[in-house]
Amino acid sequence: MELYSQQEILNMGLLERAGVEFGTFRPSRTGLEKFILDATIPFRLFLQEAGAHQFDLQRPGSENKQKIPAVLIDWTGHAVESTASLYRPHTKRGDPRMWFGALPTIAEPGDLIVCLWHAGKLWITNGSRADARLMLARAGIPDVKAEAPESDPSVLEDLLSRLRTISAKGFIPAPVNGPTAVGRLLESELGIKMNSSKEADFRGIELKSARSGGRRATMFAQIPDWNHSLYSGSGELLDAFGYDTPDGRALSCTVSARKANPQGLYLQIDRDADLLRVRENELDPHEVVLWRLETLRNRIAHKHAETLWIEAAVRQVQDKEYLFFRAARHTRNPHPDALTPLLRKGAITMDLLIREDGDHGYLFKVALGELESLFGYSKRYLLS
Repeated sequence: MELYSQQEILNMGLLERAGVEFGTFRPSRTGLEKFILDATIPFRLFLQEAGAHQFDLQRPGSENKQKIPAVLIDWTGHAVESTASLYRPHTKRGDPRMWFGALPTIAEPGDLIVCLWHAGKLWITNGSRADARLMLARAGIPDVKAEAPESDPSVLEDLLSRLRTISAKGFIPAPVNGPTAVGRLLESELGIKMNSSKEADFRGIELKSARSGGRRATMFAQIPDWNHSLYSGSGELLDAFGYDTPDGRALSCTVSARKANPQGLYLQIDRDADLLRVRENELDPHEVVLWRLETLRNRIAHKHAETLWIEAAVRQVQDKEYLFFRAARHTRNPHPDALTPLLRKGAITMDLLIREDGDHGYLFKVALGELESLFGYSKRYLLS
């Protein structure tokens, strides 16, 4: 299973903020030794959308090979002029092939190679080992710093002031027991009505709350693309994978790309089709449901343009929970392209919450320790 390192995530986020077209690939040992690489569908789409090359219009044969100027940047910032060779062989169904002169000087097998198209050239560096800022500098592209976009600071100040007032009350009885207690109490104390709107909660700022010491926080809920999924609704999932409880049949579980859960379900990234799939049975995989990754990236960009992630300490007194709002983390500048690597890493997971009395959501959650990988701006505030 392919995972992304912190350096690779940071580099992809940097290029996303810079607003440049870029593509990635990982050369195999055989490819580097034989000086030939498969041009994967995502990389071919990058070349096509950037206006650099269109494999679909290229005829097979070495006589139709196309060459494009390229520049390789090593981890010291040293630039080497090179050439990208793009062609389709007569053999092997004419599957697209590519090569970059001198690539082995900056790449090891399995490294993430990042390429951008600028000024009629492909600019290439090692995203696993180098800082992409060096490539941007060599290409003459201004670096976009990880700073918050323009917003009204008075809104954040007002919200923090209200939260500090709530925090000063100390431990407050929770209105309910269970996973929704923190959010329900926060909404009540702030005078926010419960709703399922996809718009921000507080004058442009999204509010997310979790218990202190918790490892994950909910980002958003998103139903699968039922029209293209094997199962066509929550009821079918409940019948196929649910279990009996005193309150009826239920399916409550976390699904991750790291490993299958007790129901045999796991997440799988389909890079070629740009899909997130839930599959069952790792030994004999079967499709379950899917999402378009572009839909999920758009949800992150829209839902979390500016967010306050609020922590609540918990005190249990007999069968009653009491909550104390103690800290908050302010984030802005989401990196939607970090979604895929964080999913592969298991830092973003999906929770199924289905019962006979209704569908309670397909919740995408992020590990709290990875918020800085998902956002360009992050600052923590103590509330008391």
